[in-house]
Amino acid sequence: MLRGLVLIGMAVAFGLLWFPTSDSIARVNEPDGSTQVLPNWATPDELRRQTASRPQYHLGDPPQGDFRIPAEFEPVQAVVMTWAGFQTMLTSIAKGVMNADAEVWMVGGPASIAGIDSEYYRAFNFSYNSVWVRDYGPFGIREESGGLGIVDTVYRHDQTRPYDDQIPCKVASEVQVGCYTTSLILDGGNLLSDGRGGLFMTRRTYVWNDHLSEDQVDELLRQAYNFHTIHVFDYASLPSGGPADGTGHIDMFVKLLDECKVLVAECDQAPFKKPLEDAAAYFSTLECKPGKVYEVYRIPGWQSDGTWYTYTNSLMVNNRILVPGYQNGDDEKARAVYQYALPEHAIDMIGSDSIIRLGGSVHCVTMQVPDTAAECLTAQDCKLDHVAQHICRMRRCMIGACETEYANCNQDEGDGCETRLGTDSDCTDCNDICGEGEVCQLRFGGYECRQACQPTDEICNQKDDDCDGDIDEEGVCEAEQNPIGCSCRQTEDGGFVYIFMLAMAALWVAIRWRSHGF
Repeated sequence: MLRGLVLIGMAVAFGLLWFPTSDSIARVNEPDGSTQVLPNWATPDELRRQTASRPQYHLGDPPQGDFRIPAEFEPVQAVVMTWAGFQTMLTSIAKGVMNADAEVWMVGGPASIAGIDSEYYRAFNFSYNSVWVRDYGPFGIREESGGLGIVDTVYRHDQTRPYDDQIPCKVASEVQVGCYTTSLILDGGNLLSDGRGGLFMTRRTYVWNDHLSEDQVDELLRQAYNFHTIHVFDYASLPSGGPADGTGHIDMFVKLLDECKVLVAECDQAPFKKPLEDAAAYFSTLECKPGKVYEVYRIPGWQSDGTWYTYTNSLMVNNRILVPGYQNGDDEKARAVYQYALPEHAIDMIGSDSIIRLGGSVHCVTMQVPDTAAECLTAQDCKLDHVAQHICRMRRCMIGACETEYANCNQDEGDGCETRLGTDSDCTDCNDICGEGEVCQLRFGGYECRQACQPTDEICNQKDDDCDGDIDEEGVCEAEQNPIGCSCRQTEDGGFVYIFMLAMAALWVAIRWRSHGF
């Protein structure tokens, strides 16, 4: 009997250890045979190995000047991911990124991925610990010069996942941009930027940095990202104080869609309902720009068997949105909400049933790299000089076709079709140079090199005698009257041809001759 009770107690204890809270989770294998992966939160083993020491407060070496962190709905040049399990899902995301005309930067990735064009794929041979690249960076900023920079905060699991914590500056080194460090402990899933100096986060960031005052945390956020306004939200909490969704990240219930549209999860279950309703109410009265408040869209969220399912954990890449999909959810309703809010965007649903049990989904395993020099998202954004048809490729404006009489002779897409055709140096095309004694002339709707004109007096002969570009002008071919009032026209050999009336006169003479012997 006692032995049976012990076995039951052990089974219950194991079940509690597996239950997906922020304190404990067993590793899970992907159905596609991928290797085991770490959850978003710390495992029991990691909790045992963590020490109480935390990084000392310091301001670090921040970017200089008027830099900013772009919003996720701004142009994206690449998306960083880590090839740490869930390869089927990561491949689906990579295809969506490529279709959004952005590159895939895969940490620890294979030499190639099936279905991904080589020009859109880049593998980084870095060591890593987990798949949760959203949380350990890199954070892309737009420096004052207009170039890309990387901010590297301290990863919440830096003591037990040191390789993850090193990735941001390694990416910066690989792409040859600046990397700026700070002592701030921050998960990227708890940072949403409006692109104009506003930050949205939950109070979870203060919990991670509890060795600092909230004012010190705010100062680090302002310094590292140039935020001037910080909006702080409550998150759904367990009785123990831990996050009910396993992370406490804002991306588990909020998504900024554009400068004045926001998506907020909706759920009647406790403890989620109150913080979600509070967030929706807050945005509904918050000015996104002078005289205009946010449009708030609601989308389902729910908890089942200890897992928080959310559709807000999506990735925006240019004009495409990659939305998590769940077999126990309403994917079509989720798609419809996104499409209604952003009708010009393409929507891809990404199967996320396995990974969501570990505390995250599409947004959590991706980190967008802003395109700080983007020129366009669609061809309609392009306004190159003398271009009849534009192309937007990888956020650069390119020439599809030039206007008539113009050409792109310097092969520089940036200044459009800069060369005017119809000149002696570029007559019918670029570098079509007319020969000695020739000039480029318009003839029958097109240009051609012809012998140079020698000006003489203009006469009625269908020629440009005075070399001014006009034929038979100044009335040289006006009608002249013959003795019987017929209309005359000068021919090319200088003689006169009598038209109609002359013929009629001749006919009259003939008739009179036959009738009267005239």
